[in-house]
Amino acid sequence: MNFTAEQKSLVYESAVCLKRALVECKDPLANELLAGELGEILVSVIDGDAKYPISCIPHFDQMTGDWLPQIEDEYFNFYSFSRYGKSAFK
Repeated sequence: MNFTAEQKSLVYESAVCLKRALVECKDPLANELLAGELGEILVSVIDGDAKYPISCIPHFDQMTGDWLPQIEDEYFNFYSFSRYGKSAFK
């Protein structure tokens, strides 16, 4: 599947939103996520180095389960845009 320029832009915007939500989150787990694989994926998208679709993103249920509910929507949207090129909410 080849992502269009518009889809890549939407992935970028959702990556920025998710990163901002994680940075602003007071839970120490958010810092761990930023320092780990998810943080690396976000940086690659923001820096323009990502290859689409991004298939190595952990499933949103694994990442947001019962913790960090404040980032659940941002993560779900980023996951959907990155893997499928469309919003999770449409």
